[in-house]
Amino acid sequence: MKTKEANVSISLDMKGIPINNYGVIQCVEIGEQRSIVAIAEKGLDYWNRLNPNITPVLLSYSWDLGRDLRTTKGLETKVTLNEGLINCAEWLINNVTEYKDFSVWKYSYPSYFGTKSGWRSAHAQGQAIQLLLRVFEITKNSDMLNCAYAAIYGFSKSLEQGGLAEFLDSEQTWYHKFADENSEHPKVLNGMLFAILGLIDFQKRIGMSEVNDMLSRGLNGLVFNLSKYDHGKWSSYIDNNKLASAHYHSLHCQQLSAINEYINFPIIKETLSRWQLSNVKNAIGGKYSPSIIQAILHYFTK
Repeated sequence: MKTKEANVSISLDMKGIPINNYGVIQCVEIGEQRSIVAIAEKGLDYWNRLNPNITPVLLSYSWDLGRDLRTTKGLETKVTLNEGLINCAEWLINNVTEYKDFSVWKYSYPSYFGTKSGWRSAHAQGQAIQLLLRVFEITKNSDMLNCAYAAIYGFSKSLEQGGLAEFLDSEQTWYHKFADENSEHPKVLNGMLFAILGLIDFQKRIGMSEVNDMLSRGLNGLVFNLSKYDHGKWSSYIDNNKLASAHYHSLHCQQLSAINEYINFPIIKETLSRWQLSNVKNAIGGKYSPSIIQAILHYFTK
């Protein structure tokens, strides 16, 4: 068995659906797996490229210019953009786990922060819903809409119920990127922000009173906990004192900017204005060397 961590690589199958090769994660051989978020994001990448004149859906990485995690090195499968879009959406509806009153996508392999096989992701759930809604608008396939409806209720269920939510109090919820009732429960900022963006997108396109409550609770959770990620002109990945990479800091700025366009919370606007002062050009590519990142962080956090 390998003991050294391997870099994640992604290839596309004959239908244009991603296959992740994780190699080894924390001394456990993971190998080739289907990542829910990669499939949702690749589907949304197809949609973005089909609609160049529409504001693109925000993704974790650029599938064209991002780090090797998100490139196919010129070996992109010869499917049309429309075929790839629909194929990714169909994979999602065929691989969702259905319960009596909600649905979630589950990862069939362990990951970081003590997550075991069967963990869920609010990040992936939000982006999967965004993809299904767009494919429904194109195809009018009711299976896409029905799956999105069932999946949105995953945000109303606690981790212990098999859902995505940690109810912080009567008015605040945190939606977990690594949702597992038995994990370390890290509160990952980018995952929470993607979940909120997914809920916003659902409300703009569908609109439901129950989803408005999920969104309000999530926004309250974000606002009351944002200071834990605030280091003046830089952000952190989780709620601790470890600064985020240049890539994730740039992503946090883009996510908060998108949320700020939807709702005006003074703390979000003020935090964003400071974080944007240190937003580095092309940081989204994740290509900076450790020495450059260290110099950037030193300059903007001193």
